[in-house]
Amino acid sequence: MAKPQLYYFNARGLTETIRYIFEEKQVDYEDIRFERSEEEAVKAGLPKTAVKEIVFEELNKKGYLDFNQVPVLLIDGHHLVQSNAIAQYIARKYDLYGKDNLEAYVIDEILGGIQDVRVGFFAAFRLPEEKRNEAFAEFAKEQLPKHLAFLENILKRNNGGDGYLVGNDVTLGDLSLLGLFDFINSRAAGALAHFPKLKALNDRVAARPNIAAWRARRPNTQN
Repeated sequence: MAKPQLYYFNARGLTETIRYIFEEKQVDYEDIRFERSEEEAVKAGLPKTAVKEIVFEELNKKGYLDFNQVPVLLIDGHHLVQSNAIAQYIARKYDLYGKDNLEAYVIDEILGGIQDVRVGFFAAFRLPEEKRNEAFAEFAKEQLPKHLAFLENILKRNNGGDGYLVGNDVTLGDLSLLGLFDFINSRAAGALAHFPKLKALNDRVAARPNIAAWRARRPNTQN
């Protein structure tokens, strides 16, 4: 059977949770990255053809760009799109979606909370470049603490927040939070300082052997 193939920009972005799942479960997959221009591709050490225009043309010809965007995952003879849908599919496939419907619900609840945070940050990306940093700072100061408090309260429901999101082992919820924390730390360093349970979870998941090994060797990208 062919290896899963994951197509995305040379970035963590919306796809790092998917990579975390594959790395945690030691799945042999192809991490196919590309840049927006040939110059950026060469600078990143990628092939000259690892350019959005070329990759999108190839994927589109095969009918894989359902929403004309990435990520795209080829797995089990299918093409999957939309980052959350992909993560949920492979989390179920590799037993990272909790042991029952209630645990799966809590994971979905966390995914919804994570999406709320991302929407707030992504609104800043749509602004003119000269206004983005101010918008990031305003969201980090005014809104982010509220969202992090919601997430920490959910975490505390299980073992007082001293283990994982549900049960006694890592799930999609924990790996998704780690992906979110990666993003937060790149845009609002220190934001977790007032949320010790979330900070401890971040450290606990990041220290898992397979995750730590991936974080040590993954490409050094800005986000």
